[in-house]
Amino acid sequence: MSAKAEERPASVQLFPELPETVPSLKWYRVLIFLAAASLFYPLDIFLPLAEMPFSMIFQFFTPGSLSLLAIIFCLMDFERLVMLLSGQRLFSCCLLSLFLIAATHFLLQTGYSFEILCLLLSWISIPLFCCLNRELFVRCLPFWLIFLWCLNLLQGLLQLWGGCEFSGLPSNRNWQAALLLVSTPLLIYFLFFVLRMRLRLGKILTLSILALPLGLSLFLFWRCESRGGWLALGVCGVLAGFFFAGKYIKQFFGIMVLIGFIFAGWMLVRGSDSLAQKIAEDVRVPLWEGTIGLIADHPLIGVGQASFESEFATYRSGEYFMRRVAAARTNNPHNHFLYIAASFGLIGFFAWGILLLYPLCLFWQRRSEFRKKPLMVLFFFAFLALLTHGMFDLVLDEWPTNIAALLLLGFFWGEAWPIPNQAGLEIHEKPFFFRPRWIFPAFLLFALCGMLFCTAAGSYYYRNGLLCSEVLRDKAAAACFFEKSIGFSKQARPVYSAFTNASQGLDNPFLALRYARILREETPCRNFGHNNGFTGYNLGGLNRHREALPYLAKEVANFPIGICGWYNLFINQMVLGMRADAEESRKAMLACLKIKGLTEEDLALVLKNPEFDLHPWEIPSDSRKTHE
Repeated sequence: MSAKAEERPASVQLFPELPETVPSLKWYRVLIFLAAASLFYPLDIFLPLAEMPFSMIFQFFTPGSLSLLAIIFCLMDFERLVMLLSGQRLFSCCLLSLFLIAATHFLLQTGYSFEILCLLLSWISIPLFCCLNRELFVRCLPFWLIFLWCLNLLQGLLQLWGGCEFSGLPSNRNWQAALLLVSTPLLIYFLFFVLRMRLRLGKILTLSILALPLGLSLFLFWRCESRGGWLALGVCGVLAGFFFAGKYIKQFFGIMVLIGFIFAGWMLVRGSDSLAQKIAEDVRVPLWEGTIGLIADHPLIGVGQASFESEFATYRSGEYFMRRVAAARTNNPHNHFLYIAASFGLIGFFAWGILLLYPLCLFWQRRSEFRKKPLMVLFFFAFLALLTHGMFDLVLDEWPTNIAALLLLGFFWGEAWPIPNQAGLEIHEKPFFFRPRWIFPAFLLFALCGMLFCTAAGSYYYRNGLLCSEVLRDKAAAACFFEKSIGFSKQARPVYSAFTNASQGLDNPFLALRYARILREETPCRNFGHNNGFTGYNLGGLNRHREALPYLAKEVANFPIGICGWYNLFINQMVLGMRADAEESRKAMLACLKIKGLTEEDLALVLKNPEFDLHPWEIPSDSRKTHE
């Protein structure tokens, strides 16, 4: 065979050439990390094959433990890590700012465990690990995303076939749409390369084969009915036009302006009322307003990511609870930048903004160079789609799109802040047990093993407790499992489930108040769901009405139009002889009934089923007639 035949043009290479200095050990680190990233919810992978209630409760890895794994692998690459941080000062200052803010929250906040510290550091540890190993991740990440695409396809089709909730692998329609936007282009690119460049198939046959996965993805994407997904697709489509327009960029800009005017005119004539109605019904505007208020009250370093839900509870307005999709818990404002600003303060917000936007702007500025690197272009638009969608949803905070986004960001960190030349570096080897690349990682590895064991055992017992409580209706058995779960890991959700089970299922106020204390003092969540209302209710049941008063006051502050909260506060104040305050609480309760289209005759129905308090439109009309 001639030398010309043996050479493959660079334009048909799937991946760039690997540097000759990449040690084989690094492959194992990358593969182990991606395998760990797939094991967030092990049972969910087998969900299409069997009915497994609460499959996403059982966890193995969490964002905190995956972050710790990334930190261990970064420290094992100690020399290159030092070169990167010492050679890129702006990059290092931004990382240091976020690290110090996370460490401050860990030291000062109540209930912040080592796992929560790792969670706070996940925003920098996971991209940093990818940045240090980008030449390997560029080969592995596409196949990981294709693997997720296959799992999502299997689950999505079986859910449609079985008439189940169409949530796909991520367990949510919006997050599934984001996953499809990220993984489908990489799948099409890989298949095109194999079919066209390797198998040498004809154009028509290649396009016919590619039509199948593309059609399936479009079908699933359409069934997701995700407005955020369509918006992200539109933004990426427009920017892709500018990216590849070249010398025709002025003509393309004119076309986009014309389309924009036509769309604006159509909305003014036909769709203005519909658009205004959708905005009025959406939960995001009151959430964003409340988050801005939270940021204004904690501008410097924020409230801490793990404390956001607890601190934000009092910033939700009554307007929010009038939305049909309002929830008792709010752990994210549905906007990534507001979430970062509230969690890490304005200092962390500016540091994260530099780490996030500077590499993207630099990539866009050098777009003529990157047009010859199709894989990097796909990574760019995949991350852009996630970032756009993340302005309106939780795709940057929920598995698997959160991990995909952080890994994609690591590629652009490597482009914007490359590791300086290693030629002049002198490495003085020390005995094995005295090398910094092994000492600290060895201790962290033991911590990781303990963290994984506690997560798996705690979530296993928690899932069993939910099965006993929700499916088997065995509250006593559920209490035993919840207690075992809390023994392994004091997470807010298991503690709250044990709390409500003891309060409502077992009618055991002493046990319920014990869990209430654990939730307040040993987790970051002083406000979690209706924990204040349940605490006040149980204290009142023990005739400790004076102690119950501040908890009931917190309940109505967290749920300003909550009928049950105002009713319990009214009863408590009446028992204490606070007639004037009780009358004010009664007026507030009647006002809440009126706001929700109910009357005082409906009060007993709401008290019997508190779910109707949050969603009064779900009250069956025949139930109201029967009650009347």
